[in-house]
Amino acid sequence: MIQNNVSWLFYLVEKTKGQTDMADREIQGRIQHFNQKGYGFIRTVDGVDYFFHVSDLLNIAEGDLQVGIEVSFTLGIDRRGQKAINISRKDVEHGIKKA
Repeated sequence: MIQNNVSWLFYLVEKTKGQTDMADREIQGRIQHFNQKGYGFIRTVDGVDYFFHVSDLLNIAEGDLQVGIEVSFTLGIDRRGQKAINISRKDVEHGIKKA
């Protein structure tokens, strides 16, 4: 078990070399797709898709999730690689929708 964890740690370090500055950078995108299980993808303005789960939504209720919503997020890492975390709706500031 310990060997597997150590191998996994080395894998993540190698996979994410040079990406540490991306972890804190806010990235802009739009909800591209999501399903009833709570999984989906966000597409950035650069055309890169990032996986997300509804548990990583900050100011978006799961029922309000729609394709095309503009969001900002940061990058996190799970066992499959990078994913969108700390996802917030761009037209909402401090819980109040902008007009």
